[in-house]
Amino acid sequence: MPVFRLFYKIVKSNLTAILFSFVLLLVVTIPLTLISRNQYSDVYEKETVSIAVFNHDTENPLSSHLIDYLDHETNIVPLDETPEAIADALFSDQISYALTIPEDFGQAILEQKTPIPLERRTSNVPESVVTVNSILTSYLTNAQMLSVNLGDNPSAEDIDIVIDQLTASLDNDIKVETQGDTEGLTEIYAFGSIYTTVAGYGLIATFITVFGYAIVALRKREVMKRNRLGQLTQSKQLTQLLLASFSFSLIDWLLIMIIGIFLFGPDVVFSDTGLLIVLSSFLSMLGIQSFAYFVSTIAPNKGTIQFLANFLSLFLSFASGIFVPRSFLPTFMQHIASVVTPIWQVRANELILSSNDYTTATWQTIWQYFGIMLLITIAHYAMSFVIQSYRHRQNVYL
Repeated sequence: MPVFRLFYKIVKSNLTAILFSFVLLLVVTIPLTLISRNQYSDVYEKETVSIAVFNHDTENPLSSHLIDYLDHETNIVPLDETPEAIADALFSDQISYALTIPEDFGQAILEQKTPIPLERRTSNVPESVVTVNSILTSYLTNAQMLSVNLGDNPSAEDIDIVIDQLTASLDNDIKVETQGDTEGLTEIYAFGSIYTTVAGYGLIATFITVFGYAIVALRKREVMKRNRLGQLTQSKQLTQLLLASFSFSLIDWLLIMIIGIFLFGPDVVFSDTGLLIVLSSFLSMLGIQSFAYFVSTIAPNKGTIQFLANFLSLFLSFASGIFVPRSFLPTFMQHIASVVTPIWQVRANELILSSNDYTTATWQTIWQYFGIMLLITIAHYAMSFVIQSYRHRQNVYL
């Protein structure tokens, strides 16, 4: 397997750069994780969380009652319902949670229909997010249980009775507060929002460099002539190159995950949330691999490859929300970044970390993002194969 051996000779010659990406990952993530740990005490103390609520279901008494309950349990901050105002309030810690109650939300609960999911935007403070999620879960669980016997088209009097019962139930509700668990919460948040996403930056630079140098070496005239004289067909060369690329990518990614286990502990990485984050990271890695292969295919020489490795890794990391929150980024930058998988990994991780009770709509969105990452992977490989096939037929490099 001459192509496979050539690939790993190139890996060996660039070992310093590859090791540097691991060192950079540790240098960035370890301080950020330590800072996150120090923000929280070992014992969870309940605090009043500031939130913004936007009610699009103003005619329904249950939705109005939900706002009254939230006003009792949290601090509702008046805020303009614009993306810019919400992003500024979340960034400045004016609020930790922005909740939108959609139209017909209350009616769907009272008539026992499929619940309409609440729209949520949250800050980077997991403690506050969990507090509000717990409040909402308590309210909605009680509301759904008490609405069971209402039937279709309940009268206003019946609805008032249910709301009175709901008020009494919530007043007597035993609220279990988490103690000693904020460290684990912080660990899983750091693993999902810092460690696995920052790893994408190093993967982009490393994959473009290694794949690019290998493909450029295979395009040299003397190498191509030798391969053809040795009866190494285009399909065999492509198979060996793909096998080498995938094996290297998988090894690189597995090493990152193993380091993550040592940093955050197996309880975090192998938890239900942790495994979803690992799956998100794996799918993103596949997309980064295919994108690097495509960039390497169109890059003409080593100088261009080195430039693209540095430029694209930095630009795509910023535009994907790896180094700064996505809410601060211009829309056009996010649109550009959406042709590569890291931004979809960031979006998926935001949903995975935003709640401990996923609605059907949340699950559908998460799997939609996973599917998009797979489609991006296939698309980049398909474009690469078309270009390589055309060049082979035209003898471009001979």
